[in-house]
Order: sequence, then structure tokens, then C-alpha cells
Amino acid sequence: KMKVMVLDAGDPMIDSFIDKIKIQAIKGSTSEPDMPDFVKRFHVFAVGMIWPDVRLEMKSALESGVLKSVESEPVDLSKMPWCIDPMRWRAWLLYHHLPCDKGLWTKLRRDPAWLLMQVLMLVPVFGVRQAFFALLLLLLLFPTREMDQ
Repeated sequence: KMKVMVLDAGDPMIDSFIDKIKIQAIKGSTSEPDMPDFVKRFHVFAVGMIWPDVRLEMKSALESGVLKSVESEPVDLSKMPWCIDPMRWRAWLLYHHLPCDKGLWTKLRRDPAWLLMQVLMLVPVFGVRQAFFALLLLLLLFPTREMDQ
């Protein structure tokens, strides 16, 4: 009951914080120097169109996070050497397939591994594309040690 009252009292502050997140999201996603201007304008328009839904989702996630308590499990810190750890190879391949911190224009200009993977996905020779996607599927089927926890 007290948590609900605090959430209701802090609603205007939460709204202003979410508006600041919108501004930062637009700034961050359109700050790529290689992005064409028409793509930047469309991106700002698209964010403006979907932002009411994003606002509702953020508020409901905040409410459910505040109203529920979460227990954490201990973390296993034992690791294999970096050169033989298959999880490092898995992480490298998955990161370069879908990097989370690079935009499309940066990937096109500065990430040859991403470009090679994109070319492999487009090769019309039988078996190349299937082998690539089978490898991706296998990498995604077996979670890392961090994902187990």
C-alpha cells in the first residue's frame, strides 16, 4: 500500500524522467555522423509515433519492479582461459552478427566481420546460408554461464 502511494506521488517526476529518456534516445540514435539526413528525420518521426506506447510500457515495468521483490543468485566466477573458452568465440560471433552498440551506418563502414556475415547470409549457393544459420541457431540454443543464472 505504501509503495503504491509513493508511485502515485512520484508520477510527475517519472513522466519528466521518461521525457528526458526520449530526448536522449533521439540524440543517441541520430548522432551517427554517417547517417543520412532523411533517415534522421524519419527516425525522429518514428520515435515520436511510438513513444506513447513506450511510456506506458516503462511505467508498467517500473510499477511491477517496485511492487515485486527479486532474489539474486550467487555468481560463479570460474572461467576458462580466453583463448580456449568456447563462450568467448560464441560471444564474438553473436556480437558481430548483431552488435548492440553500433548503428547500421557504422557497421557498414567499420565492421568487416559484420559485413562478411551479411554477405554469407546472401550467398545463393546451396549449403552456405543454411550452414551459417545452423551455426547461429546452435549458438543461441546453448546459453552462456551468465544466462543460466
